[in-house]
Amino acid sequence: MANPYVNKVKLADGTTLIDLSDTTATASDVAVGKYFYTASGQKVVGTLDVLNTFFPVGSIYTSTSSSAPTFGGTWEEVKVTSTKAQQKTGDHSYEKGTGTGTLHYWRRKA
Repeated sequence: MANPYVNKVKLADGTTLIDLSDTTATASDVAVGKYFYTASGQKVVGTLDVLNTFFPVGSIYTSTSSSAPTFGGTWEEVKVTSTKAQQKTGDHSYEKGTGTGTLHYWRRKA
């Protein structure tokens, strides 16, 4: 079956103005709701959920702000309790509550 889409635009003198035939993007490469054209010339909407790729539910976001992040739904602040020795070894624990100091940790709930 012939390609029902246009993936090349040529001028009357034969010069190629647009050529989409080398496009390699797929819907999962492009952000949700954004349009792109495949190598065949078909217009497709992206399916990549960027927020969940970088901040899935349960991930921790670190900030110097005492206000919850304004992106990605609901966040709860967690209080990190550790000694200097634990910080050196990476052996940390946390509990729900309000953080203190200049760093605030937020866990994404939804």
